[in-house]
Amino acid sequence: MGKSARLDPANSKDREFMMKTKTADGRSLWDQYQDTVKGSMVTQERVMEKPSGVDQGAKKLNMFRNNKPYAFGRRWGSDWELQCYMVLKDMQGRCLITGLEIQVEYSFEVNAVHIAKTVLDFRFRLMDSARTLVVADAKSIETAKMLRWRYQSKLMKACHGIDVAVFYKGSTDVQKSVLQMERARI
Repeated sequence: MGKSARLDPANSKDREFMMKTKTADGRSLWDQYQDTVKGSMVTQERVMEKPSGVDQGAKKLNMFRNNKPYAFGRRWGSDWELQCYMVLKDMQGRCLITGLEIQVEYSFEVNAVHIAKTVLDFRFRLMDSARTLVVADAKSIETAKMLRWRYQSKLMKACHGIDVAVFYKGSTDVQKSVLQMERARI
């Protein structure tokens, strides 16, 4: 078996050998090495260009690693939020709820000082005798445990007197939950 040797361009003898040795296309090994080095150099243009092997239309995942689908003419925060909307929209069509609104913004103020704001996924009224207002948010168990969400839900109660209903991903039947809310208030 033949012994292979690795050439070191920093070594003067190896560099001299590379300059003298010609390849089949007539170029020296040194010229080919220089082209390879130039091709691998990081330049401003190469930093700014997009990678060639990557799908440019690929969706960027957000902080929660969920898919943000596009449906009904808008981008939704998650697949679960879209599913909840479709159920609520169907319930509104069957006159089980009324006045469905999405992405409702609430501001928190204490002593006329703006503290923060939150955007909740849904607001609607039950078809009970009191037309009870329901504010709901579609959440995964993980996001419902987050400190920020826990503070926001407590601020909703303190500033607006509203208990936020949560539709938990994977464990909540949205229609059943809404109907139970209605039965509890009749």
